[in-house]
Amino acid sequence: MTEVLRDPAQTAAPGELSAALSAACTLYYEWDLVSDRILWIGAAEMLACPQAVAVNGSGEAFLERIDPDHLRLRTAALARHIDGGEPFDCEYRLRCEDGAYRWVHDCGAAALSGIGKPVRLSGIVRDIDDQRHSRQRLRYLAEHEPLTGLINRRRLRALLEQCIDDRLATGGQGGVFLIGLERLDVILEGYGEATIDAVMRAAAERIRACLRNTDIVGQIGADRFAMIIDPCPEDNLIAVGEKILSAMRATPAETPTGRLSITAAIGATSFPQPARRVGEAMAQLECALTNARLSGADCVRTYQERPARWLLRRRELTVAEQVQQALDEDRLVLAQQPIVDARTRRVALHEGLARIIDENGEFTVAGAFVGIAERMGLMRQIDHRVLDLGIGALADDPDLRLAINVSGLTTTDNAWVDRLGAAMAERPDLAGRLIVEITETVALHDIEQSAHFVARLAELGSPVALDDFGAGFTSFRHLRALKPAIVKIDGGFVRDLSTSSDSALFVEALTRLASGLGIETIGECVETEQDAVALVRLGVNYLQGYHFGRPALPALAA
Repeated sequence: MTEVLRDPAQTAAPGELSAALSAACTLYYEWDLVSDRILWIGAAEMLACPQAVAVNGSGEAFLERIDPDHLRLRTAALARHIDGGEPFDCEYRLRCEDGAYRWVHDCGAAALSGIGKPVRLSGIVRDIDDQRHSRQRLRYLAEHEPLTGLINRRRLRALLEQCIDDRLATGGQGGVFLIGLERLDVILEGYGEATIDAVMRAAAERIRACLRNTDIVGQIGADRFAMIIDPCPEDNLIAVGEKILSAMRATPAETPTGRLSITAAIGATSFPQPARRVGEAMAQLECALTNARLSGADCVRTYQERPARWLLRRRELTVAEQVQQALDEDRLVLAQQPIVDARTRRVALHEGLARIIDENGEFTVAGAFVGIAERMGLMRQIDHRVLDLGIGALADDPDLRLAINVSGLTTTDNAWVDRLGAAMAERPDLAGRLIVEITETVALHDIEQSAHFVARLAELGSPVALDDFGAGFTSFRHLRALKPAIVKIDGGFVRDLSTSSDSALFVEALTRLASGLGIETIGECVETEQDAVALVRLGVNYLQGYHFGRPALPALAA
């Protein structure tokens, strides 16, 4: 231990000093406030500024080394301690010999005279510069995106909330923008993450260069930025957005794989009208950005309040909540509709159609909630529940063959396929009796992925039916690549058979093509005997429609 300044006339109590120094690993001081003399004991080199505490051994010399802005904070903390009895505990910057500042932690207690006047201050000073910088770094990382250095979503939302509150109090308008970069998925697949990172950094630089010092920009997603421009009259939203897009177009991004152009779409809205809350602003930005992308990207679209749209969104949220509740309460069921052999008219299999039973015992058909469920992210739950219900129905009835419908998400859902595989392994008798239907439009969205899905199910013993066939643009090549077991002819062609020669030609050509590929056909929406006879004449294998039975729960089926 090094003694920085020792007053021979004073002696320290070894026990007290030892305890203090062991606890703090730093400098101990006793400051005589009457004579302004300080006794320092400890390793002064720990502060990297021995002269800061040794000059003249006076309090005045020590105080001169404190950052002037922080000195006021220290003085105030000491006053609160003496006058109000609060602990004296503060952090401030102390100047070293080389002029650099280091953060220190100072805490202690004052001794008062009989009349309540402070006469001595005893305490410790500890170097916390490294810890302080570490805390600042952690705080920075908690609020910023490492890739671009911009503030993150959480911080931007907090600042937007503050801006909205300020405008609600003072009046005026501000603008908030959502910038979505385009083609990043293609760039990632073609060039990799390093190129994506370079594009994101370049985009951030272009945006920052367009903004004033008072404007705010953040990275709020893997391909998204948001800006707060305050003030910003509503009439200026388009001009601000176009300025950003112009900067993007002007200079391509330098990437490890060469120069790449940056393409973006921008959605914008104003606050505090129409956006009075952060959640409203973000929802409006999503709508505006979607409109910009539907307009071909590389453009700006502002949010337009539409009462009809607002009512639609509220209705969708209500339906989504009802669907989630039905799933939680096991009120999603499978109604079964018969599918008959076209020649014998005997029931060959059934299609399981999802229904929700409401609180009054009434049924809600899938068409009323599936589209909303897809937009609200509920289809994964529904598809898994439908699979469980289908397996349960087959287990209850060993003579049943059942077709179930799945969404496009399931074609890429390994967990769903694994679930089916586990059921097949446990009940081998299910193989061949469970048919999985995907729509033609889903299959064509990613023909390679769909073909992989069909092949995996075929390995498990589960045939795949291509539903609504004819609604899309499937070619002979697509059918050969997909290799479905069944195609279901879209009901629009069946209903038009008696009035449209084109529909009859399509159905006849399809049945011949399917037969040549070893694929069976089902005619949907058969409502009359006339339709049934026509389909048989054209070579269709199975018939489904109200003419042969409506969907019903097995217990209620005739």
